[in-house]
Amino acid sequence: MNNPSVKRQASPAIRQSSDRSADSLSMQVGMVAGLISRAGAGVFHAVRRLSQCLQQAGPNVSVFGFRDERFEEDKSLWLPLEPTASPVIGPIRLGWSPSMGREIAHFGPSQSLLHQHGLWQYPSLAVLRWRKRTHQPTVISPHGMLDPWAVRNSAWRKRIVGWAYEYRNLRSASCLHALAESEYASMRAFGLKNPIAIVPNGVDIPTENELTSATPKELPAAWDGKRVLLFLSRIHPKKGIMPLVEAWSRLGTEKKDWRLAIIGPEEVGHRAEVEAALASKNIGQEVVVFGPQYGAEKRAWLCRADAFVLPSFSEGFPIAVLEAMAFRLPVLMTDECNFPEAFAAGMAVQARPEADSLRKGLVEILSMSARDAENLGSKVREFVSSNYAWPTIALQMLEVYRWLLGGGSPPDRVRSN
Repeated sequence: MNNPSVKRQASPAIRQSSDRSADSLSMQVGMVAGLISRAGAGVFHAVRRLSQCLQQAGPNVSVFGFRDERFEEDKSLWLPLEPTASPVIGPIRLGWSPSMGREIAHFGPSQSLLHQHGLWQYPSLAVLRWRKRTHQPTVISPHGMLDPWAVRNSAWRKRIVGWAYEYRNLRSASCLHALAESEYASMRAFGLKNPIAIVPNGVDIPTENELTSATPKELPAAWDGKRVLLFLSRIHPKKGIMPLVEAWSRLGTEKKDWRLAIIGPEEVGHRAEVEAALASKNIGQEVVVFGPQYGAEKRAWLCRADAFVLPSFSEGFPIAVLEAMAFRLPVLMTDECNFPEAFAAGMAVQARPEADSLRKGLVEILSMSARDAENLGSKVREFVSSNYAWPTIALQMLEVYRWLLGGGSPPDRVRSN
């Protein structure tokens, strides 16, 4: 598939002097998100690293988000940026934060734009009002929230928010941002006619020292000598854990040397459902659900794992997959992870988010010899290092910003129809 988001770029080091040109240095970029602590999961990491790499490339970046119980603990992760965290009135999922609206209203002189991440919450209204008042450009990154599965989830609430302000906000955006071809198609199917930039998420490439073997603290003693298949994402129904559990239960001798670790923060009480399924199938010794793992412990699991799985029903462009590849792990994922380039390049095993298809994918990945897995892991690490390192992705987004503020012909990765 011809995806302009993966066209080769010059090395960030080679291009740094030109990217810190006068137009970049005078540019004011406001990043608007919801949760800006680790509770925001993949979107938090994407917004944080994009913002930090953009700041290094020249623009003056401001960040606006919610103040939650994790923010004080995590705000140092944003350095050298200092986000403005505003309190939320009522449930965090609704994101009602008038004080955020006041902060955003005072943002930016000329040569400024707002880049909104996520939909269906109060920040959309604040961005819409800013756009109407200043007539400056806005960019919206839905992060998969316009994919059909996501739109159907809590559909009544999204229709109310849409009629109130979100539909107007989307239609008035100067440019939309899709993480992949499939997300671009979802936006067009939703009826949006704006220009759309296709720019993927990025990943931090670990050093060789960070790839050295490590033992997670929670690794069960009974797993010593076993190979580990790692699921590392939110424990949420859309992540496809239940069909994965069903598929695992149908395996035969292929799984005898393997164990499955399910790691991530719980949402909507889904962990209890998963653990009940494990108990009912009597596979609770082979498959264990752990809590969220951060920092050194997360890296330890990525180092200890032998392969990675993400069987999602819906994704934007999962950073978890990029991280696994950067740690040299063979990957099994679904089409709905929106990463067809990996399949086309032979860098991942493909499946659908249903038990029979996942079982076939599991057989393929669990049957790899250690040598074959190591060879594939080296290739996938090179694949993501060459195409998806965060500094490179930030430069692609910077091209879009320059076009929106300076005019002229749009970059190749921007499509008008």
